[in-house]
Amino acid sequence: MVHALQPNKLTMPSGALTALTPGVRQCGAKREGKDRPNALKRYNQTLPPHTCFQGRNVITNGILDALMTLLSGYDFRQPAGPTPFPHPRPPLYNADGNALNFPVYGPLVEALRSVPEVARVEGLSMRNGDSGSVNSVPLVHLAASLVAGSMEIGNPTAMVAALARMIAKNAAEAWRVAVLSGVRISDRHDLGNSLFLVPLDQVPDTTNKIRLLNREDSLCTPAAALVHIFEVRDFFCGPQEAAVVPKEHEARVVMMRDAADCIMIAADAPAGIVAEWTLIAEAAAPRFPDSIMTVDPAVAYTFAPDVALEGSRVEEAGDTLKNWVAFGGDKRSLRTACSRLRRSRRNHMHSEDRAIDLGIALEVLLSHGAHSDQEITYRLSTRGAWLAGCDAAERRRIAGQLKAVYGLRSKAVHTGAVPSSVTINGSRTDIFSALEEGENLCGRLVRAVLARDGWPDWETLTLGGVCQRP
Repeated sequence: MVHALQPNKLTMPSGALTALTPGVRQCGAKREGKDRPNALKRYNQTLPPHTCFQGRNVITNGILDALMTLLSGYDFRQPAGPTPFPHPRPPLYNADGNALNFPVYGPLVEALRSVPEVARVEGLSMRNGDSGSVNSVPLVHLAASLVAGSMEIGNPTAMVAALARMIAKNAAEAWRVAVLSGVRISDRHDLGNSLFLVPLDQVPDTTNKIRLLNREDSLCTPAAALVHIFEVRDFFCGPQEAAVVPKEHEARVVMMRDAADCIMIAADAPAGIVAEWTLIAEAAAPRFPDSIMTVDPAVAYTFAPDVALEGSRVEEAGDTLKNWVAFGGDKRSLRTACSRLRRSRRNHMHSEDRAIDLGIALEVLLSHGAHSDQEITYRLSTRGAWLAGCDAAERRRIAGQLKAVYGLRSKAVHTGAVPSSVTINGSRTDIFSALEEGENLCGRLVRAVLARDGWPDWETLTLGGVCQRP
């Protein structure tokens, strides 16, 4: 796939290459005679046959010739100031901000229309990767994308080839983006299954990203993102088909939220998804708005300091995600526990709320499958001690910590307040440290469950089961 959005790069360059447009003066300004550049002559203008064009060389249909003529004869650039288009590509707008019907595209549009396989997509809808579509795609959009892509990657031949492949497969590459708060990274990390953890600056500056970063009511400062790269099949289709939400969409959303949970518990960080959206990343695809951005108020409107995710913490996050995917038990309790743990971590300035959420997380996790009337504090402390402890001393320490932390939840619920300090295993600890250590222990317990490939047999475990380090 010939474009800048590849798994090993994960960046989208913006702006035209100066080698293609020296002396840029005005968007759409025609070059006069001797002022035409010769830079485009260095590109290979021969293309191999493409099956989608039934073995005919696309050059015979004039697409590349028309594209080269257009690039050599006109200056294209992005107008000054903000552009109303979500993917700011130079030739889509003139200085007045409206150039989709710009007449200079005429010869290229006709060259595209002369190829039956291309002409058939005119007027069809395009899937946007999740739950929506753009109706009635005119060929001028394809022409604009060819020009823009040629300027970005510096290779018109490659852009025509990319268009041929896209139409032949009737498929396009897409990104599902989940912006994270509470964690920061400096490099791209491959988490497997086409899922990447990347710095936020490697996510394209689309409308949704710009809107998110400019929200004045948001308290978080996102610095990282999860990106899942996938293929949109039946990219060009009828409006009724395009309106159908793909079955894979909901599974993709759940997968990325599970990945965020794994990062949170592996890094002991308040990581959470602030916002999500899908964008089409195919080089030759017409650019249109991202999908609807969904925002999680529980993350967007709470402040939590970022934790650096580097080295062993990244590896731990990847291993935890692998265990999560392989986990054979019911994951609903795990997801609920992680949701409450995240709320606790992000409520770090409100001890009562934090204690309640942490207590719920522990109760959901360690009461899974319970059907007895056994006293809850005893159950949680015993199960947690045997789940994460590998010797008597460690189990005693974990049990004492769980009793103290869950006791804070009871005080918050029944009195509306928690003390400024608490005694844990004979030592007096301030409330903030006690809650933070309790949150870290909760994350460790989740990893211990995941390491077992399924929910433990609690009775067997608490009667002397085998310890498994998370």
